[in-house]
Amino acid sequence: MGNFEIAVLAGWVIAIWALGSVLISNPVKFTNLGTTKGRWFLIELTAFIPYVGFIAALFYLVKVRVHFPPRERRPRTPRPVPATSTFGGSGSAGGRSGGPGAPTWQQVTKQRCNCQNGTVACTSCSGGYVYGSRTERHIACGGTGRLKCQMCNGTGYR
Repeated sequence: MGNFEIAVLAGWVIAIWALGSVLISNPVKFTNLGTTKGRWFLIELTAFIPYVGFIAALFYLVKVRVHFPPRERRPRTPRPVPATSTFGGSGSAGGRSGGPGAPTWQQVTKQRCNCQNGTVACTSCSGGYVYGSRTERHIACGGTGRLKCQMCNGTGYR
């Protein structure tokens, strides 16, 4: 794709944006600026001519679009409060009353890991020593023959 084709396609994309902007805008906005919506619609139709799209859209942006009043935003509606909490029912937590929909915190029961108090046997050594030597300690396990469990990160619980 050559430079001419890229420029034409980019001009058409800009022309489509400007034409859509004119179409969705309220005609009163154009009247307040002393012009008409139909006139700017025709100007933006000419933007489909190659190399005119950039100029017409820029002219529309500078002469009309920036002078439109800012769009009014609707206030956000507040989220409804659930009747029951997902944290274990409703009520007070720790003597504090947060209302009927306030969450209560309960102790989470931990699952015990299958390891032995957060450690597993080291399979790379011979009881904490390097294979074939009873004097050289295995570096990975520190000579203990046990490694920290990767499932529970040494805590003993998942």
